[in-house]
Amino acid sequence: MTYAKAFSNSIYGGMTVRIVGESISNVRSSGVCFDAGIRYKSGDKLNFGIALRNVGAPMRYAGDGLTVTATPQGTATSLTMLQRSERYELPSLVNIGFGYEVYTIGAVNATLTGQFISNSFTKDQFGGGLEVNLGDNFTVRGGYLWEDGVGTEDRLTTAFTGPSAGFSLKVPANSEGAVIGIDYSYRTTNPFNGNHSIGVHLAI
Repeated sequence: MTYAKAFSNSIYGGMTVRIVGESISNVRSSGVCFDAGIRYKSGDKLNFGIALRNVGAPMRYAGDGLTVTATPQGTATSLTMLQRSERYELPSLVNIGFGYEVYTIGAVNATLTGQFISNSFTKDQFGGGLEVNLGDNFTVRGGYLWEDGVGTEDRLTTAFTGPSAGFSLKVPANSEGAVIGIDYSYRTTNPFNGNHSIGVHLAI
């Protein structure tokens, strides 16, 4: 469930509450967490934002998979014991980012982006990218996400190795303004052969 509000012409904020669930056949865990963020727009070129993600109470696994049946020595009676799992925290993070429009001629404009991600349980990350809009219907993007150890296989703690690229394409669906949009992105990984993400959105 998400709520967003424009506080002024330059300040915008929003919050999302999510139900989180993880399970296998006989063990499960569930909880509630929220995301919150604020965006500040300075003039026509600079945008700045900060967001908190995965903030919530600790979670714990439970279920029949944590039970053990045993027969104490010297008795004929079996006992079933329930093991309690340790509580664990959600992987919360703070994301700070900006976008600055560096080039505009006619229908073509380019925006330089940067971000800093502070993770609770993994290394902090720094990212940068460039987005180029070619008219209103096509956008191409490229970026790089750095953390300590990227480029050295023995120190790498994530599957993502840095570079990423993608594009967005909008296709008019009718004469009344409906649009079909396609989003695609690719991130290099080690191991495996990269991560592909494809999305489709409709505006009617």
